[in-house]
Formats: sequence, C-alpha cells, structure tokens
Amino acid sequence: DSLSVDAARAAIRRFLQPVTTVERVHIRAALDRVLAADIQSPLDVPGHDNSAMDGWAVRFADVDAVRPTTLRRIGESFAGKPYPGNVGAGEAVRIFTGAVMPHGSDTVVMQERATATAESVTVAPNAVNRAGQNRRIAGEDVKRGAIVFRAGQRVRPAELGMLASIVAGREERDPQLAVHRAFADADRRERDLRQQPLHAVRHADAAQLRRR
Repeated sequence: DSLSVDAARAAIRRFLQPVTTVERVHIRAALDRVLAADIQSPLDVPGHDNSAMDGWAVRFADVDAVRPTTLRRIGESFAGKPYPGNVGAGEAVRIFTGAVMPHGSDTVVMQERATATAESVTVAPNAVNRAGQNRRIAGEDVKRGAIVFRAGQRVRPAELGMLASIVAGREERDPQLAVHRAFADADRRERDLRQQPLHAVRHADAAQLRRR
C-alpha cells in the first residue's frame, strides 16, 4: 500500500533527531550552518549618509529649478576617502557612488545633469526636485540594534554577505557566530575557506563571491 505525503513525512520525522549542539565558528566557516542565536546589528548599514550615484554633492537650496545654476567646485569625495571640509552656499563637491556626503550638502545631482570645468559645475534646470535626492541615509538598510537574522536561519551566500557587513563591526579581532552544524561536508568547506585571506576591512561582496 502506498503512503500519503503526510504519512510519509510523519514516518521520516520519527527517525530524525534535531541538531542541538551549538558551536562557535569564524564567520568564514559559517556557510551552510544554521544560526543558533539571533544576530543583532552592532552598527548602522550604511554607516554614514552617502551618495547613491556618481555626481555632485550640493545644497538643494542653491539649485534653481528654472535656470542653470553654476556652483564653485571645491573638492572631491570618494568611497573610502571623504571630502574633509564643509559645503557652503554656492559650492559643490564631486562625489562618487558610496562616498560619504560632505558636511553641509544634502542632495546629489547626477553627473549626467551637470557640466563641469576645473573650477565650477553648472547644474541643469530641474536636475533635482527635492532635498535629499540621490542620498542614502545612515541605517537605511539596517539600523543599529535591529535583529537581522533569527535563530534557525540557514546561512547561505546572501546571508553570509550580510553577516560579513555587520558581524565584523563588533569589537572583536576574530568575529564568530554561534551555529548548529547543517551538513556533513561543513568541515571540508571550512578547511577550504580558511586557506583564503580575510582582509581587515569589511568586504560583504567578497564574502559572497568566494562562495560562488
């Protein structure tokens, strides 16, 4: 006699034993494991207000909606190397995707809507229509203190990338996770992964790419 799907599942469950052993592993060894505890973010992601695109960091109040606006070019802000000064009235800073918004600026004009010289930049009319346009706010993706993953979540490449961006922000030299073992080949994956360097800075994308 054939079993129904529900009866077959019930029969299988009778032979299963839940994994209850908890171990702490380095984040590099967390792939294919199951989290044994909730993961709380120790920081905002992103950590600072930053630009959503390449363009010009400006004060929205300086930009004319009807006529071209020429602003004085005072510097550049790169991802990893922010502009150290303030943006005042009539000024603009060249900014790149992911770069920290300079103090005093509140809006980013996309580069296609502006024309630059060595000393100035001219913004096209109606290039931006609201303060804060093209600006990503600190904590927009994850707020400090938020529960990012719950206990029982399987760690796949996407989850590992997120974990790399937040767990490495803890006050630890060797960030670790409390996990359950999920698959028999976890030790092999762990050995393979330990042979690869992990840079001191957080590389969420690299954490995902290593596993593809």
